[in-house]
Amino acid sequence: MEKMTKREVLNLMLGDVAIKNNSVYVGYITHELELLDKKVSKSRTNVEENNAINEIILDALAKCENAVTISELQASNDTLKNYVLENGNVLSNQKLTYLLKGLVAENKVVKVEDKKKTFYSIAK
Repeated sequence: MEKMTKREVLNLMLGDVAIKNNSVYVGYITHELELLDKKVSKSRTNVEENNAINEIILDALAKCENAVTISELQASNDTLKNYVLENGNVLSNQKLTYLLKGLVAENKVVKVEDKKKTFYSIAK
């Protein structure tokens, strides 16, 4: 049997006669579908925002002559230093670490560890 998504299960349930006749069930299932739509919308927004930040990171790293730490990267680029996320928060070191990890996995950025410090540079 093929695995069904939550959305598919909820839509099948809405088609059931016993559920159609119960407004409480219909209301609950409709609400769950709305929550799924909201989650997908937020996910798309995060991906778009992360892609925009990745471009800024790559541009900033390209301008650096040597490998830099995340703090040095932020200090060297006003856009990264003052970037405000969709949720209103300032771009944190933790968020930059997460994004840089993805760029390292895509072989766009090189990560070098020296003692307890981590340095990043643009891949060549």
